[in-house]
Amino acid sequence: MGGAHLRYVDAHLHLDVRSYEDLEKMALAGIRHVVTCAHDPYPGMTREVYEALYRRLIEIETMRGERAGLKVHVAIGVHPGGIPEDLEGTLETIEKHVEKDEITAIGETGLNAEVTPTARKALEAQLDIAHEYDLPIIVHTPGRNKEEVTREVLKILAEHPIDGELVLVDHASPETAPEIAEEGYAVGLTLRPGELTVEEAADIVENLADGARLVASSDLGSMAADPLALPRLALELERRGVEKATIRAVVHDEAASLYRIRE
Repeated sequence: MGGAHLRYVDAHLHLDVRSYEDLEKMALAGIRHVVTCAHDPYPGMTREVYEALYRRLIEIETMRGERAGLKVHVAIGVHPGGIPEDLEGTLETIEKHVEKDEITAIGETGLNAEVTPTARKALEAQLDIAHEYDLPIIVHTPGRNKEEVTREVLKILAEHPIDGELVLVDHASPETAPEIAEEGYAVGLTLRPGELTVEEAADIVENLADGARLVASSDLGSMAADPLALPRLALELERRGVEKATIRAVVHDEAASLYRIRE
């Protein structure tokens, strides 16, 4: 089969802090669809900064992607690392864009290592928006205290009426992936330093592929990350003799289904 013959959907990245050359590399490797997410690129995030970020994703990053050969899908939200003082106003801004622009998902939202009442409120409010507008939601879990915070995320999700088919619990670890899968949510496999190596992600695929919704992403951002993470994972899975259908599911089909992407 070979990784080059596959189609890919990179389910979570941040194109606004990556070079045009990275976009071209991805397109040349067979990546055709990417989901660029809101994040916290600056300290002291405000409603106005989030508005500028959303507009950049919607207007500029989609254009850059098109020129490079990528279809860029946009997710907007409040990142747990940058909750603004005017949270309510920022949530109103999100709804405004959902109503008038082509928004694919809410996110990235979630919880960081120190779970505060404000962070919990921000996550619950974005779950409300995703539920109201029938949109997928990308839920961040932290590098530190990952197991404890993931359990808190799962508790919040269980108490919310949102359809679990629309929830991606991201940055899963070998320890948290089975818990996320057991609750029926999509399991985000983040292929970058500080999260999963290609080999660790392949181990999770081999252990959980039967019945779990596994969604791979590069999480390209301002720190070290690999634009070719998904093709590398596909090649590693092929070397291990994993079924072609399973490989396609992890690097394309599950993300395409979650985000309702049509070729």
